[in-house]
Amino acid sequence: MSLFLALALSATPPAAAEINPEVRVKITQNYQEVGAIFADLNPGACRALEYWYLYDTYVYPNAREGGFEVRADAPATARSTSAERFVAEMFASHPGGTLVTVDIREFSADCR
Repeated sequence: MSLFLALALSATPPAAAEINPEVRVKITQNYQEVGAIFADLNPGACRALEYWYLYDTYVYPNAREGGFEVRADAPATARSTSAERFVAEMFASHPGGTLVTVDIREFSADCR
């Protein structure tokens, strides 16, 4: 089993955010937009960053409130061109929100 796991991990491609960088991605709860996500990708890199901005209307998931959904808008929807611009736009349009940075790193032999 451990040999199989080692072979599977060695074949893992470089880190890639799960968010498509070509579209605007929003976080919804009860069909209401409560946040947005920007993926800062460098193709082939061993590290990627995602910036999740949660509006002040976002409710942290719990047994009573349930969870959240991540939805991508159509590719025609404008999206920010940089992480700095995304953060500035979010703070300006939704003051009082929370910024969460997700650091995705690949720890394979190719990324040391």
